[in-house]
Amino acid sequence: MRVWEFSGQGGLHGWSVPAAMGGQVRGGALWLRPTGEYKGNISFAPFSGLNRVEYQCQSPRPLGVPAVQARKLKLRLLNASPETDLHVEWITLENPDAKPFQGRAALRPFCRDWQEIVVHLDEVAWTGTLDQIGFSFAKSLSGDVFVASIAVTGGEPRLVPARPDIRGSHGIPVVTVPGITQEQVAAAYDVLVDAVVHDPLPINGFPTPFLAPGAGGDFYGNNWWVLDASLAMPPVLWTDFKFCSDMLRGFMAVQAENPDGNINHEGKIAWRGTPCDLSVIPRYFEAAHAVVRMSDDAALRAMLYDSMRRHLGWWLSPVKRDTTTGLVTAYFEETFTCHSNFKSGEVAAVDTNVAVAVGAWLTAEVAEWVGRHDEAAAHRAVFGSIREAINGYLWNDALGCYQNWMIKEGRHLDLLANHMFDPLQLRIAPPERVERLLQRLLDPAQFGWGGIGLMTLAPQDRQHKVARGHYDGKAWDGGVWTMRNLPVIAGLRDCGRCDLAAELAWQTIRLFAGNYAEWLEQEGGTGQGVKRYSWTAGQWLQTIIEHLFGVTYNARTKTLQIRPNVPTVLRGQTLTLSNLRLPSALEYPIEVRVGNDNIEVDGAPPGIRIQSRLFSDTQEKREGRDDNH
Repeated sequence: MRVWEFSGQGGLHGWSVPAAMGGQVRGGALWLRPTGEYKGNISFAPFSGLNRVEYQCQSPRPLGVPAVQARKLKLRLLNASPETDLHVEWITLENPDAKPFQGRAALRPFCRDWQEIVVHLDEVAWTGTLDQIGFSFAKSLSGDVFVASIAVTGGEPRLVPARPDIRGSHGIPVVTVPGITQEQVAAAYDVLVDAVVHDPLPINGFPTPFLAPGAGGDFYGNNWWVLDASLAMPPVLWTDFKFCSDMLRGFMAVQAENPDGNINHEGKIAWRGTPCDLSVIPRYFEAAHAVVRMSDDAALRAMLYDSMRRHLGWWLSPVKRDTTTGLVTAYFEETFTCHSNFKSGEVAAVDTNVAVAVGAWLTAEVAEWVGRHDEAAAHRAVFGSIREAINGYLWNDALGCYQNWMIKEGRHLDLLANHMFDPLQLRIAPPERVERLLQRLLDPAQFGWGGIGLMTLAPQDRQHKVARGHYDGKAWDGGVWTMRNLPVIAGLRDCGRCDLAAELAWQTIRLFAGNYAEWLEQEGGTGQGVKRYSWTAGQWLQTIIEHLFGVTYNARTKTLQIRPNVPTVLRGQTLTLSNLRLPSALEYPIEVRVGNDNIEVDGAPPGIRIQSRLFSDTQEKREGRDDNH
């Protein structure tokens, strides 16, 4: 077809290279050395950093190769940069002004070996005659790429791998609860199945299948986001544990590209592979802890501990933690309050600091499990220091709530956000403050308790908004999210108010049953944003399994713990959760039956210890999460 070899004779062979990309031919290759000072058309996209619109090496034209022959673009290159993705665009002679056709291929970053890169043009529906083709990189920020040759060739179709079915070989759990249908349970798992991205891999450096935010790539595309995947994962632990552990291996792989232990908040961000001061609110600790807790693989447990330890170290580093207050600072989606209004280092947010404190506690627990006892003690000391900072700076005694702290100005940010309840987790808030927080929580006029809540901002707050349509950031100023309800549910259990945790869990289950939209608008409760959103479906199922039925499994102690937390409206009725399977014993379907005064468990595998207990009226007000303090 068409072949270009950059041997040093003939220069660029008609290829055009932007000045910011270098473009010297030397040593038998085209040397591309991005300067990071792009001067073309730049548009800022908050979800993906800088999108370089005209940052492209382009072939001569016309190429004149028919589509039936131009099936592959092949490059032989050496990639000494952090780039992980090659993007290709091409146009036809018949319609040169139409939107270009697009394809991509994965690169191994920081690799000193020559790579054969193939972009499968034949996987795109296009016809006509190839006029011009161009390629660019995902980030184009730093490092060297050497291209020895480029070729437009024929070739056989690529073998497409089968799509993982995370409903599991033995099917999904079966739920019998008044007000919930098994069809709704199946629909939630279907959202997760449709959110799986598996081909072609790697995508933006991610080497394993993963859960994208929207089913079918809706709105956010087939891209990895660490927060979304972490929150959507828990119900899949019971149906396809291998998928979950492999997905976490993928996050460890992209973390390893970074020199500082950070896990970037999503795959398209321009700063992957470089030191960075931006991530996302750290719920990855919970996902990693859940996989470690259910895994029999000692090597995987040790790897995940190291990942958690390094990521915690990044949150405690000078780019995030204020040395004067001891608080962790946050901006953009590292907090879901004021995320678009402030810059790095300006705000210490309540939700972020609690999430990091929880991360320190969970990292300590995993350290104990893998035998790193001295490190566990150090992580618990970190938890204690952040708890002290939260209570020392974020508590506004005049208002009786926790609020964000403006680092430079030394004052609270005037904001009535439902993250004020996050310090209920792990009993960070002392008892006398818990009572004041509960007065706010139980007032329906403030956050919608018992109705449509929990609203992210109280209606009395001047920033309160009703957001409809696609996500634009405003939905965090009043909308109802599963991601905000579950930390409060966990906190209520931790501080001993399991009665209230049961009511909020049931409210969450009831509101989102069959409605797995990104968020609910607070006036009518209608679903907004992406209508089949993976973390909503995942957290809805998690609330049923882990909070209503209270089921957790610890592979290290081989203990299946069942602590149902039944709301008042369901007491006296029989609830069942069946076809629940442990990762190491798929042939044993477990059934949990919860009645008025008892719990029955059938089908548990041999050697598994059962711990079960209903929360009674007296226990409700003193029992929290196990092993907290």
